[in-house]
Amino acid sequence: MLKSMIQREWGMFTADAHCDTLLRLESGRPPGPVSLDTLRRGGVGLQVFALFHGGRPPLSGAIQRALRQLALLPELGVPLLDGPLPEHPPQNPSAVLSIEGSEILEESLEALARFRRLGVRMMNLTWNHPNAAGVPALAGRGPLTAFGCRLVEAMNQEGVLCDVSHLNEDGFW
Repeated sequence: MLKSMIQREWGMFTADAHCDTLLRLESGRPPGPVSLDTLRRGGVGLQVFALFHGGRPPLSGAIQRALRQLALLPELGVPLLDGPLPEHPPQNPSAVLSIEGSEILEESLEALARFRRLGVRMMNLTWNHPNAAGVPALAGRGPLTAFGCRLVEAMNQEGVLCDVSHLNEDGFW
């Protein structure tokens, strides 16, 4: 009751900014704890589903693997949010897509535009391994590469949020 009062009064809702459910499904494993039912019961308005490869760059076939993961989203029954992020609590849980590590793009800005058209709204520049965009926090120091700078510009143009949670401090600044 208190939770619903706070949500009504303040217009707040819960958003989970990361799950690996699509990777689990694509790998042939059960989806884990995230389902339309558990999101409803937990009062989660937005669930971010990561498209993730997990290998060391450079990757081959990363785009295709991410597309296979994306194709599994309908199995979960969570509708993909299309349009601006909501200001008020959604009536039902919605999915938001992210890319975990820009190595999935295989160094292609056109791939970024294609993923945006398919609904991707956020992307980490790096994960745990250096890639064409930059160096993650766990791998050392260094600014964004020339490609990384072009990628951030393209993300801004496409309306893709730049997640710097794995990026090192030099790259962040």
